[in-house]
Amino acid sequence: MKHVLLVAYEYPGYHSKSGAALARRVKQVAESFELNGWQVTVVHKDQVGETGDKLCVVKKESASITRIPVRSDRSEFSVFERSIFRRLFTLYCLLKKGDRTYRWAESARRSLPLSQLSRPDLVISFFTPRGPIVLGRYFAKKYDAPWIADLQDELDQGTLSSNKYFSALNGYLSHVWVKKILSAAKAVVHVSPEWANVDSAILGRHIACIRHAMADHRTEIYNRTDSTEFRVFYGGSIEPAGQELETLNKVLLEVRAQKPVKLIMAGGEKAHYAFRNSLDESIDIEYAGWLDAEAYSQTIKSSHCCLIVPWSGADRQAIPSKFYEVCTMRPVWIVGKDSGAFSSLVGDLKHPLGRYGDVAFNVSALEKAVAGDYSSMFTLDKCAVAPITERQLCEHYLRLVN
Repeated sequence: MKHVLLVAYEYPGYHSKSGAALARRVKQVAESFELNGWQVTVVHKDQVGETGDKLCVVKKESASITRIPVRSDRSEFSVFERSIFRRLFTLYCLLKKGDRTYRWAESARRSLPLSQLSRPDLVISFFTPRGPIVLGRYFAKKYDAPWIADLQDELDQGTLSSNKYFSALNGYLSHVWVKKILSAAKAVVHVSPEWANVDSAILGRHIACIRHAMADHRTEIYNRTDSTEFRVFYGGSIEPAGQELETLNKVLLEVRAQKPVKLIMAGGEKAHYAFRNSLDESIDIEYAGWLDAEAYSQTIKSSHCCLIVPWSGADRQAIPSKFYEVCTMRPVWIVGKDSGAFSSLVGDLKHPLGRYGDVAFNVSALEKAVAGDYSSMFTLDKCAVAPITERQLCEHYLRLVN
C-alpha cells in the first residue's frame, strides 16, 4: 500500500476556531487518498491539548489514516518579541524562517516518532502558515519523496503591516524566502486560479490550480416551500471590510415575500456583531452560536437556502471555502459585489448564474425562492461541467508528480 504524508497546521475536529477553513481541505485530501487505497499520515499542530505533557502522540483516525498532533516546545511569542523589537524579529523570520511557526516545525522534526512512519511515496504540505512548508520540505529531502506544496492563501498572507514601508519590506523578504524553499517542490498548487497567476509571477514557475472539492454524497433537496418562514443560513466568519453587505441589506429591506425571511447565523460572536451592525435592525437574525459538525449540518438542511457573501476586493480573488460544502446540501444565494472569483468559478462550471451585486436581481431571486423557484440561485444541477469531487482529489494531485 502506498503512503502519503500530509503536513498541516490545522485538522478538522482538532483545529483552532480561526482555522476551520484551512482544516477542511486537509481532511478532504486525506480521505480522498484513503478512498483510493493509500495509507495516510497527517502531521498537524496540537490545537486542543491532545498531547498532554508529551510533544506528540499518535492517533488512529481510521483504518488507513493516522493522525500525529504535535505541540510546540516553545512559545511562538517571547517577551522579547512582544517588545519594540517585534518588527525586527518579524523581518528575521520572513527572511530566514518563514514565520514564527518555524518553532512548531522544529519541534515536530525533533519529536516525531520517525521509526513508526513508513517511507512516504508522496509528501503534501499545506500553507498557511509557513511552518508546514518548512516541515514538508524536510520530509521530502529526508525520504527522497516528491513534494507538493498546497497553497490555500496568497503568498503575501501574513506580511502586511500597519506601516506601509514595513509591509513592502516584509513582502520582499517573504518572496525571497518562499521562492528559495519552494524551488524544492515537485509541484505547487493553489485553490484559486487568480491567486495561482499572481503567485506564479513571484515564484517564477507554474502553479497549478486544484479548487476545493465537493462532497461525493449530495443532498438534492430543492424547491422547498414548507414552514411559515423562509430560512436563510449563513455559517462562519464575515469581514465587512472585504465582504460587501450593503447589497444584502438593501435586498432584505426591499423584498416583498409571501412569508417572513429569517437569517440564521452560525459562528462566532464577532461575525454575529458584524451582521447585526451592518444590517438594518428590522431584519430578523437568529444567532445559533458555534455548532458541532452534526448540528451544523442539520441546521443547513433545515434551512431553505444558504447565503454566501463574496470577497469584493481585487486583492482577494477567492471563493469562501464554505461555499463548496453548503452547495452540496442546499441552494446557494450569492449576494454582494464579487472580486471576480465567482465569475471565474461559474464560468469554469458553465453555470448560468451571475449579477451577485445587483439589488433588483437578488430581490427577484429571493422572492422566487420563497415561492419555491430556486432558478436564480446556485444549484449543482445547473452545472454543465461537473466540479471536482472528494474522491477525485487524489487523482488530481497524482497527475502533478507522475
